[in-house]
This record gives sequence, structure tokens and C-alpha cells, in this order.
Amino acid sequence: MKTLKKTLAVAAACGMLIAAPAPALAQEGATPQGVNAATIDPAKKGSLTIFKRANPTSLGEPTGLEEATPNGEALPGAGFTLYKVTNADITTNDGLVAAGKLTPKTAETGAAVGGEQTTGDDGSATWSDLPVGVYLVKETTTPAGYQAAPDFLVFVPMTAANKEQGGTSWQYDVVAYPKNYNQNEPTKTVKDSGANVGQQVSFEIKATPRPMPADKRKLFRIVDTLDSSLTVTKDDVTVEGLEGINYNVDVDGQTVTVEVSGDEAQKIENGKEVTVTINATVKSKPEGGQLVNQANVFENNPVTGEEEKGKPTNETKTYYGGVTFKKVDGEGNTLEGAKFEVYGAAEGEECKAAVQNSDAKQAVGGNTEFKSAEDGTVTIDGLHVNDFADNAADPKNEYVKYCLLETQAPKGFELLATPVEFELTAEKAGTLLPLTVGGKEGEIVNLEDTTTRLPNTGGIGVLIFVLAGLAVIGGGVFAARRNAAE
Repeated sequence: MKTLKKTLAVAAACGMLIAAPAPALAQEGATPQGVNAATIDPAKKGSLTIFKRANPTSLGEPTGLEEATPNGEALPGAGFTLYKVTNADITTNDGLVAAGKLTPKTAETGAAVGGEQTTGDDGSATWSDLPVGVYLVKETTTPAGYQAAPDFLVFVPMTAANKEQGGTSWQYDVVAYPKNYNQNEPTKTVKDSGANVGQQVSFEIKATPRPMPADKRKLFRIVDTLDSSLTVTKDDVTVEGLEGINYNVDVDGQTVTVEVSGDEAQKIENGKEVTVTINATVKSKPEGGQLVNQANVFENNPVTGEEEKGKPTNETKTYYGGVTFKKVDGEGNTLEGAKFEVYGAAEGEECKAAVQNSDAKQAVGGNTEFKSAEDGTVTIDGLHVNDFADNAADPKNEYVKYCLLETQAPKGFELLATPVEFELTAEKAGTLLPLTVGGKEGEIVNLEDTTTRLPNTGGIGVLIFVLAGLAVIGGGVFAARRNAAE
């Protein structure tokens, strides 16, 4: 009996539990029940804080947490823009896996979130009240002298303390440390003063490898593609600043390459300048009389490891010009066979002095003597201009003017009395300056041989001198005999 009563009592209790009404739904505005820390709460908001660091000497593993002593210097003035990724949903398992396969290039984004944020004196910028999701971060303003950090993706939230111990919860306030490295601009100079076509010009490329952790450096390469008017060999290339490092020098056609890669690249010293010198021969006058050159420097990104687009140097320019004229007589008839030389005159030097200096004699294409052709023409093309040298208008060329010296006149004609002075300018590079002496523009007139104006020798002239001599002799003999008779 007692057993039966107990059974009925249990049954009644169960009936009460089953029949009990369900708890009332939370009213609008009420605090929702908590979500387990091991799952993402879609309703929770998060934040992203960026601490911008410059030139770190080591790279730690990202944790999403603020570091007590981050490597590198705080970099103010860097602007970042945040974009919500629209093709990612990390609130589901499948969505989280799919989001993990996204890259900055494949992520689809909407409008910017909150506009550009600029890092302060401590190098930080913060976005608050961020909905759960994936965000693309772009560096949209880079401080002068630095290279922009690559784009990156941020998950809000991300598993907390995952690297050290295995995560057990989600971290909604994420911290990132994008890195910037000095962007030392490479430079290129040229030494070409006094160098005409047929002679050497010297290019010098200076580049400082950007600071980065040694184990992150994979590549350093300098490439210079020379103008087709130049010739160069490996023996014409020298390298400074890579002592003790195995580097490769390659000359393929017009392209000169100096490269350090692999483990050898890790030996490159941060901040040590590398200089590549190329001594090239100008084999012909360049198109338009302008020899333009520019080199590029390639490095790998220390964060991604990928090779970056080359950083170009400044351009260098060398200018060439020339002269032309026709050798004629006083009637305009062409004269063949006149010979000329060109001398360079330094600042303050007159042509009459310049032509006495054999070292100032100019060679163009290996020629130092220029001869009038059958039609009387003389063309001297490929002289370095006078008003521009070493990629600048000041200082001027070693020779501020040129002197045309006639060394042999055509048969039957006089030499020019003085050298013909002329100047070539960068403004008119590639053109031929017409020289003029005594005639029409572009003509140099030779005077006929003046020896024809002297008395002729032989014939009646000689006879007169003989008879006069005999008369003098005869007079002397007559006088001597008369004196003897007395």
C-alpha cells in the first residue's frame, strides 16, 4: 500500500513538471542570456587597434594581443582604412573555414568603416564598435620615406591565446602590428663630361637595402637596361658594399643585373649602401641626341616574402650634337680634300691657345681628322654639348666651346686664318649646327692661293736680272783697266 502511494506521488510530480508552463520569453530590451565563451556571439561588438611600428629588427608571431615591448619604433602619421568583407561569415563553421581561404585580393568589400584613421604619436589607431566579421585593412597614407605595409585581413573575433596554449575563448578586441620599413630612394649619376661618341661614360647606381630582420631578406637586385647606343661587358661593371657576399653580375644584351639571393641575401648589412658602377662605351649617337638611362632596385617584402615592384632611380641624361658645312671657293664651287680637327676650349680659354694643346683634340667615333667630301661637305656629329654635363647644367662640360681648325687646305687655296669657334647646346641636341665663314649660311669659303700674286720666276724676268748683273760686272772691269792705264 505504501509502495503504491509513493508511486502515485512520483507520477503526480512528473505530471506537474510536464504540465508546468514554459518560461516566458525575454521582453524587448531585456539582457539576453550569455553565450558560451567557446562560441562566437554574433551580437557582440569588437574593436581593432593598430600599433604602427617602423624598421623592426625582428618579427614576432602575431597573437592579436597587445605586446609589452613591441619591436621597432612607433610611427605616427600613417593612415589606415578599414573595410568590412562581404563574402565572409565567420558565425558558422563552414563560413569560418571558407573565410580562412580568403586573401586581401579575393576578399570582396563594401564601403569603408568609419573613414581613414591616422596613427598618433604612439603609432596607434583604433576602430571601436565593430560587428562580428572579417575586415580588410589598407594603409592609405604612408609617411614620407617609408614603404606602405601590405594589405591584411583581420577576424573580429579571433581565438584568444591560440599560439601559446590553444584557445578556449574568443577575443573581440584585436590588436595588430603592421610594419613599415624605410624606403630609401635609389639614385643614379653619370660622369660624361668631355665624352663624345666613341668614348666611355660612367654610370653609378647607389641603393641602400631596406632595414629588415636578416632571416627575412631573400632578395636584393639592381637592374639597369642601357640605351641601345651603348655597349658594356661584365668587365665594365664593379660593385661596392657587398664585400664577403656572393653576388652575381650578369650582362644580357643591354641589361646589366647585380643580384644577391637566398642565404647570401641574409648577409646583407642593414643600412649599408651598395654601389654599382657601369663604364659603358657610346658606340653611336643616340636617337635624338639624348642618352637617357634609369635603373631599378628590387627587394622582397619582409612580411610577405614576395618580390616587390622595382623602385626606380632618377633618370640621367647625356646630350650630343654636331656641326656641318660645305667647303667652297669664292664663287661657291665645292672644294674637296680640306682637312680639319676639332679642339675643346676650357672656361676662359681662347681658341688660338686651345689648338696648341694636343690633349684637347676631340675624337668622335674614333676619328680625329675630318675631310671635305667630293661635294665639299663636312659633317662632325657626336660631340658632347657644351652647356650640360654629369646630368646638370652646372658645372658645364669640360669644354665650354669647340674650335674647328683647318689643318690642310684644298690644292690651290689658303688655310683659314684662325680656328672657327662654335658651341653646342642641350636644347638643340641631335641637330647639326651649320658653320659659316665668308659666304652663305653653312659654307666656309677658302681664299685662292695668294702666291700667284708674286713675280714669276724664269723667262724674261730672269734675263733682265742676268743682263743687269753683267752690266755691273762689265762696268767694274772697265773702271779697273782705266785706273791701271793712268
